[in-house]
Amino acid sequence: MIEDDKFKKNSELLKEYWISEIEDTLENIKNYLKHFFSGVWGWLFNKFVVFIFDFFLSPEVREKSITQLSPILEGAKILNSNNLDDIIEQFFEEFKENDLGYIRCKHKHKKFPELVEKMRQNFITRVTGTHKLLLADGKCYSELVRNAFQNKEEAIKVMVETLDLAKESLDFTVENKIIKISPLIRSQTISVLYKEIDYKRKVFLDKLDQIFSGEDF
Repeated sequence: MIEDDKFKKNSELLKEYWISEIEDTLENIKNYLKHFFSGVWGWLFNKFVVFIFDFFLSPEVREKSITQLSPILEGAKILNSNNLDDIIEQFFEEFKENDLGYIRCKHKHKKFPELVEKMRQNFITRVTGTHKLLLADGKCYSELVRNAFQNKEEAIKVMVETLDLAKESLDFTVENKIIKISPLIRSQTISVLYKEIDYKRKVFLDKLDQIFSGEDF
């Protein structure tokens, strides 16, 4: 259990940084979609682009992405060596209900329970990584990261796992055709999903380079 004062301070630092990451990613997708089609193709496929835009950038997506942070933080606060099952029981449902993969996929698909299990693993990974950050001392996000991990390599190993799991889940949904989306824009939407993961990975690694070089965020 993390003390209330420390939890309040560190969770606020983490949420502030994570929300900025969410907004940056959504802005990047928006800019990417502006140039998805050009010329005559841009005119012909305008409705498709609008659909993809709504799929990713509606206020609901931002709101739910931010809502997901609370069960992660609350679970990480009370994590210890033997209560992970209790944390999953208490907080995973809220995390799952606000997950884009859960919302946008076919719940009656025979492979959907396997996807939910991948979401559960992602939740566990995020909770355990967040627990390390909540235990650390620091006046900003960068200081929390530097003090939570011995070096950049350890930080990458622990924190990049969530992106690996996200890609694994996307591969699974694509392979099994679980995403609820018209075949007419299936390939375009999947392309954007992979672009999002690639963008997050690049930004994450660049930020860790900066953090362990002494820059503060």
